[in-house]
Amino acid sequence: MDINGEKLRAELETLSRLKLELEEQDTLILELARRAPNTAVGAPQITLLEAIFGEVNALRPGLLVPFARTDDPDNLRPQIRSARARVDEQIKALQLSLDASARIRQRSDLPARFLSFTAVTWTPGTPYSTFCPESTWTPLNGKKRLR
Repeated sequence: MDINGEKLRAELETLSRLKLELEEQDTLILELARRAPNTAVGAPQITLLEAIFGEVNALRPGLLVPFARTDDPDNLRPQIRSARARVDEQIKALQLSLDASARIRQRSDLPARFLSFTAVTWTPGTPYSTFCPESTWTPLNGKKRLR
């Protein structure tokens, strides 16, 4: 795989991990709100969310709106859902890009394989079997020829 493809695949894996982290944080906040309504989200969880937002914006600058630091679950969850939707959109775009480049690479490999096959030359005195197994030969005018 080329360097650009490897970079895109690494970005795809990182964005997938960040999306999972956002989903998990959203689930934790939702469970907290159901268990204990009117409870604030803890500072460690808010710091973690801020770090996730920062990591996404470091990978794809400007993708997410800046994180608004708050301990209110009703204000955090919309931020998380918006970030998750935007990350998911980027994941889909990267997957399409990787799929398209894979199809292009498959098409461009065909001429290279053909050219490498036709580049083999025979010199007098060298048996054909060196280049081609006996099963692909057919007799023609008493001489063996390739099919």
